[in-house]
Amino acid sequence: MATLEEVLSAFHDATQVSAPTLAGSLLTICAGLGGALALAWLFQVGRDAMRGSVYRAPTALLLVVAAFFVLIVTLGVFYE
Repeated sequence: MATLEEVLSAFHDATQVSAPTLAGSLLTICAGLGGALALAWLFQVGRDAMRGSVYRAPTALLLVVAAFFVLIVTLGVFYE
């Protein structure tokens, strides 16, 4: 069975990219996207509430949940 050092070394030799750097970059992208979607959802719900209709709020909330799920899955993959 290969050790973690061997796997990281093989990954680096094959791609010339550091695995922790790649993981950190993906984490940052996911967190940024999740934060942007959360802010968009807040602004959308606020705007819809000002108009008196909140019909589109569930769709925006689902997008926020999806971004959070992608973040959790990314963390889980790199944690293992």
